[in-house]
Amino acid sequence: MRLFCLLLLLALVSPARADVDTVVRDYDITLTQTQCRQTAMRVFHSLAADGVAVRELGHIIYYTDTSSELIAVCRADRGVLVLFTRGPLTGPAHIGINRALR
Repeated sequence: MRLFCLLLLLALVSPARADVDTVVRDYDITLTQTQCRQTAMRVFHSLAADGVAVRELGHIIYYTDTSSELIAVCRADRGVLVLFTRGPLTGPAHIGINRALR
């Protein structure tokens, strides 16, 4: 079900943004599941537009606004955080996660 939700989120791209590439990067982590989720939430909140919520569905954290989509999948049990990004917040999201994981 969670995989379905993630795929649905990725598929819900408006035609105006269809030409924007999705950047996917995985990060090796030594965090607990809670720490991983909190880290992604902090980074996404720091980038979020006013009034736009950062949401959580189990180990999936996601944010979408009119121009960007950010999805983090925390799998601390496997030692990985996977970040899917699209739009102008791609660079800042990856930089934020890199800094937060140091």
